[in-house]
Amino acid sequence: MNFSETNIAEYSNQGFTRIDAVFDASEVAEMQAAFNRLYAKSEAVANTLTESDGRVSAASENSLFTFQRNSEQDPWNLRHIAWVGGAEATLRTFGQDRRLLKIAQQLLGSDSMNHLINQAHYKKPGSAIAFDWHQDIQFRGIANGGFDDLRGDGSYVQLLLALDDTTEESGPLKFIPKSNRLGYLEPPLEQHKQIDFDSAVAPLLKSGDVVAFGPYTIHGSQANLSKQSRRVFINGFAYPGSDLKSHSLEGEGELLSV
Repeated sequence: MNFSETNIAEYSNQGFTRIDAVFDASEVAEMQAAFNRLYAKSEAVANTLTESDGRVSAASENSLFTFQRNSEQDPWNLRHIAWVGGAEATLRTFGQDRRLLKIAQQLLGSDSMNHLINQAHYKKPGSAIAFDWHQDIQFRGIANGGFDDLRGDGSYVQLLLALDDTTEESGPLKFIPKSNRLGYLEPPLEQHKQIDFDSAVAPLLKSGDVVAFGPYTIHGSQANLSKQSRRVFINGFAYPGSDLKSHSLEGEGELLSV
């Protein structure tokens, strides 16, 4: 892993930065195997759902499985799994790997941090799973007292690890450069004329690469139109004292030290 002052400057200036080859092929294979086991568990969880359509979440084994479908005739598609380390200890261990914590340490300016997000995204071909333009600060609860930006720069960093090589067709995450400078914007973001959506860029990651981005950085992704899955493992870390939410899953929000 080569994380440098250049990455820190890039993160500050444009809201995201790419770090290549953070994990090697054997480590990625371990995480892929854990993702496969979780996907098998998700199919059993989907069989318990009683809703006809829409988006629905169900807790199982200290993880939260979220599905969506457009009609009762469609199959349930797995959208993501929150706090995957509850059901798969391997993913909690990798999510708290020293390499990730060192990146978070440099970007948060703190030797300790709260581990808020430990999440699996699958985006299988044909699933129509997409994520509208958004800021993660919205989901931290900045508008309703759930989060306090103590540092003034977001006080939170999200690290997305690619478990598959991404392509333009596989629905990669796209970022609006320098949108981190706009601060919190009330959704829907499409109403804000100062956002240059045409400037969006999609870092095409290789498996084992990481992209770090802040909570004000506007990002989103489209459906996977390729023939391969686009699996990503996301971990989010908050500056101590910023997270004011209560958490329902055991281990969420754990205070970690580098």
